[in-house]
Amino acid sequence: MLFDSDDDNLPEVPTIRSSSHTPLPTSTAQAQRLEQLEAEYRATRTETSAGRQRAARRRRSSRPLSPWKPMEVASHMWEECDEAAFYELRLLVPHLSPKFTCSYSDTVLLIAAIQSGGAASGNRHTLADKCQSLEADRRQLEQRLEKFRAQCEDLKSEVAEVKQKLKAVQEESKSSVSALAQRREEMRKQLLLEETRVEKLTVRNKKLVMENDFLKERVQGKSR
Repeated sequence: MLFDSDDDNLPEVPTIRSSSHTPLPTSTAQAQRLEQLEAEYRATRTETSAGRQRAARRRRSSRPLSPWKPMEVASHMWEECDEAAFYELRLLVPHLSPKFTCSYSDTVLLIAAIQSGGAASGNRHTLADKCQSLEADRRQLEQRLEKFRAQCEDLKSEVAEVKQKLKAVQEESKSSVSALAQRREEMRKQLLLEETRVEKLTVRNKKLVMENDFLKERVQGKSR
């Protein structure tokens, strides 16, 4: 809304306040800001109307004065708005040259750009902090991974040693089994030899008994 529908037909003049630490407003914030500006302008317009009424009363009580011109009032208010905008811009940019000049709209754009740039810088700082945190987490995970790898290598070495010991025990067991089998075979052969010897001795004993009996009978026959 650029013009109001009252008798003065004065253009609406927004008022700039210093908000160097606020980020770029959203649609809701812009609507609230617009309502605030309208309220401030209505208050300014009310004060201006009250001033004109007091001036009119003074004119009636003293001497007649020339009436206020709406365009002069609007121009004066726009000049105040420009000064407020430049003041805020110089607060944001303290080293701005005193010779620097620009229109009110350009001043507002510069202020918005600086504020949005500050918000973006804050976002960049936030992203940088997140990147640093993620990098620290990555390094920590890499260290843990290296530690687990070293533990795995140690476990592999222990498993290899256990396998070697088990293989040695198995080979020793096989050697023992082979030795026992060989000893058993030797005992079996020796037993067979003893059995054969016993059989031979038994046969010889029978022959000796028969020969003894024969000799006894022969001796008995001669004695008769």
